[in-house]
Amino acid sequence: WKPASLEKWLEDHSHKGIAVDSYDVTIFPRESVNNSVTKLKEEKDKDGNYSAWFFDLQGGRTEYVVTIACVIGKSRMKGEQFVTTLLPYGPEKPRGGVVKSITTNEVEIAWEPPKGGFTKYVLCVDPNVSSTKHPEFMATPFLERSFYMNGQIGSAISFDKERVQNYTERELSNLLTDRKISGLSPGETYGIVLKTKTGGRFTRRPIFETVMTKPMTAESLSMEEVTPTNATLKWVAPEGHKRLRAFRILISSFDNKIKRELAVKHNADKVVNSFLIDDLAQATSYTVVIKSVCVFESLKTISDEEKLTFSSLPNSATNLTLENRLPNSLTIKWEPPLQAQASHKYRLAIESASIGYSADYSIAGDKSTFNFSKLPDIIGTGVTYAVRVEYVAMPVGSDKEVTSVPLTGYFTTKPLPPTNFQLGPEQNEVRFVKSASGNVREYKVRYKSSEEGSKAEEFIFPTPAVSTTTC
Repeated sequence: WKPASLEKWLEDHSHKGIAVDSYDVTIFPRESVNNSVTKLKEEKDKDGNYSAWFFDLQGGRTEYVVTIACVIGKSRMKGEQFVTTLLPYGPEKPRGGVVKSITTNEVEIAWEPPKGGFTKYVLCVDPNVSSTKHPEFMATPFLERSFYMNGQIGSAISFDKERVQNYTERELSNLLTDRKISGLSPGETYGIVLKTKTGGRFTRRPIFETVMTKPMTAESLSMEEVTPTNATLKWVAPEGHKRLRAFRILISSFDNKIKRELAVKHNADKVVNSFLIDDLAQATSYTVVIKSVCVFESLKTISDEEKLTFSSLPNSATNLTLENRLPNSLTIKWEPPLQAQASHKYRLAIESASIGYSADYSIAGDKSTFNFSKLPDIIGTGVTYAVRVEYVAMPVGSDKEVTSVPLTGYFTTKPLPPTNFQLGPEQNEVRFVKSASGNVREYKVRYKSSEEGSKAEEFIFPTPAVSTTTC
């Protein structure tokens, strides 16, 4: 404190040798033997001020009345009084840390109460943190911070959505030892400071923690462009996550023989993310799990998993060829894929759009030939058919069949022969009734002289307009 104005006046006027001899400083309540201190006039510091210390006080919520009185000779003046409290102790961090649990929009913290009494806790939450290090000093004075107080003392604290970006404080009951902070944004960092307060004084040893909420899961997860060995995983990244850095992907087969874990860097410029999964085993059931990963310095939070299952396609049959053809049947053959099994099957289809015919068949997976018999009479002769062969497998662990890329070929049945072939009345004349097959475009006539050693000759002519033809 500064010297009393009386002390200066007496020094300036040297009034009959009267001067302030000392100051009596007392503190109430009396909690120690030395509850009164005498400061002599000569005990000023270099700035001309006085100071006195009182030790072994209990502190806590006790309000102390300090009286400073001038002493002249044996007379003690009335003195000046003020009321104050000691600084409270700060809360303690538990051994397991301050953070109990973290979700996408909520953080639960816990602490141990400080030594001694205090009035209340003050919880400060700041979303604008730039480091996980403990702040050595506040950027702005405590009372000049942008905050709002609603006076509620309950078991939860919630941010107003319009003010989620603001520094916020809440007063808490001194009986609490844990707190849920809800209304936070997913994948964001927050600086949390917990202080104790007694009267208007705050502890000098608050506890500080930087926390990061969990990110949201990836959205619209799908598997596209699936082949026997490759598949493309696509997803949409959650919005508004400035700490989002990567996606963790786990790929595992049903039998766990194939298990891969990898990380894909987040690209903020892409709306739809994709990743090519290669080296798959054919006709195998897989589970893909994806998680969003947020990183800030030493902090890392991982979202809940988003999962899908898919099966790679089986290999296709190869080398589809025609083995035999008749007017009303086609026999085809093919080379089976590797690892073909009798428990699997082939799905075959034959179709001719020109005559409006189609049929489907299914045979065991250990076959490699098939006869399409009983094709349509007359209209089905001399017709080109599209034949499709698909290999169908049921992967272990899956309840859905998967089908290979179809192997397709085009084959034509034999046309019906012309009928009533006979010699005509003219020399070198033959007659016949043209084929009943509608697609016949030409006829080939082959003849050979009866002379020994002669060679056969032939000529081709287009289909005549009339049913009986002379040539």
